[in-house]
Amino acid sequence: MAPDNVRGDATTPKDESGWKSTAVSAAKLFLRTVERASDAFPPLKSVAGGLCAILDNCEVRSNFVRSIRDAHGFPQQTKVNKRTIESLGSRVEALVESLCAPASEDDFKEKARRKKLAR
Repeated sequence: MAPDNVRGDATTPKDESGWKSTAVSAAKLFLRTVERASDAFPPLKSVAGGLCAILDNCEVRSNFVRSIRDAHGFPQQTKVNKRTIESLGSRVEALVESLCAPASEDDFKEKARRKKLAR
C-alpha cells in the first residue's frame, strides 16, 4: 500500500494528505491512462478526458478558495466575531430580564407594545 504522501500527479496540492488526495490522484492517473489507451474507441477517450478536466477544475477551484480564505484572514475574522458574540451575552441577558419583568403601572406605552407582541 502506498503512503498518503505519494502523488500520482504533479498538480496535486502539497498540503493535501490522506485518503481523499490519494483517491483523486488514483482517479486522475486511471482516467489519463484510459484516455491515452482508448484511441480505438473515441467516445471512451472523450469521457475520460472530460472527467480528467472536471477533476482538474475542482482541484483548481478548491486551491483558489483556500488561497482567498488564507489571504483575507477569514479564520482570524471568525475568532473576532466569536469574541464579539460572546461579549453580547450579558447585554442579551439584561434585555431578556427587562422584557420578562412586568411593565410598570404608569408605563402605558410599554403595556401597549407588549400587548401587540403577545398576539
